[in-house]
Amino acid sequence: MFARGFDVVVNCAGLGARQLCGDHAVRPGRGVVLKTANPGIVRHMAAIENDALTYIISRTGDIVLGGTNDASESRDVPPEIAAAIYARCAAVEPRLPAEYAVDVGFRPLRPAVRLERERGTNIIHNYGHGGAGFTVSWGCARDVLRIARAIARSCRTYSSDRRGSGTSSR
Repeated sequence: MFARGFDVVVNCAGLGARQLCGDHAVRPGRGVVLKTANPGIVRHMAAIENDALTYIISRTGDIVLGGTNDASESRDVPPEIAAAIYARCAAVEPRLPAEYAVDVGFRPLRPAVRLERERGTNIIHNYGHGGAGFTVSWGCARDVLRIARAIARSCRTYSSDRRGSGTSSR
């Protein structure tokens, strides 16, 4: 049981897992996206062609256009990278406004996602999704919930067993 009465802790520290968990397999992967006003586009799309990732994520107030996933740790984006992202997206959706803002984020990359219960603890690790975080979030959340429910069941069983033996569980 944790200090504040929690049965389970879920670690979704992203890049912070490198320091928090001593996981040196985690490294930053730069993602460059463009954001533009949404003129009424409601569809999403994603494609990979010639190793270039192209996606359009329609949101209520704007649209996210992507993108890149590279090993650079710089926030500076050469204009040709932004122009290439816009050109790929505009080829798919010609209604996109020509004005956009460039945004850079750093994604937690690992050779494989870490989604597991740490041995001997009630800590569930869920990080290292890289650029696929949006894509795999629902499946990973379902797996975390499955593990958390199993931990909670075992905590209740342990607590019941201790009460039945005349020993306090707290």
